[in-house]
Amino acid sequence: MLLSLLRRMPETDITLEALVGVAALEGITFFGISAVRSEPGVATPEPGQVTDIAPMHTLETALRDDDAGFRARFRTDIDVHIGTVSTDVAVEYLTGDVPASTISQDVLLDFVNHVAVMTTFPYIRQAVSDITQRVFGSALLLPMVQRGEIDFSLRDGPVKT
Repeated sequence: MLLSLLRRMPETDITLEALVGVAALEGITFFGISAVRSEPGVATPEPGQVTDIAPMHTLETALRDDDAGFRARFRTDIDVHIGTVSTDVAVEYLTGDVPASTISQDVLLDFVNHVAVMTTFPYIRQAVSDITQRVFGSALLLPMVQRGEIDFSLRDGPVKT
């Protein structure tokens, strides 16, 4: 049995290109969505009026227990004059025949920055729009994100948990 396990383990870490080729989207999961209006007397903004939106994004990644994939979990916090908004959304990928534990932190982070962010951001944008419409009386629209604009790095803290 040990011999068969060793044969399946690659001699080198998987590359970003190889990971993109084998990764399959498994699902999008919401862990939380919230908005809190700061003051009842603050006027409801007109659509498009709030332009000083500066979201703060944090990342947490985790490998599946069965080593068949990984999760990238994004928390987005927004503080604007009318209140605060938070979303907590995860995207999950299966890695086919590649054990997720063989993916280096650097490659996983590149995948998150170039693939997972672009997959998840439309869900974050929609969640922010929906919740702020209900709580603030007007939807906040997150600005467009260009590829590479949201960029997590190892210096931001641990990537794998």
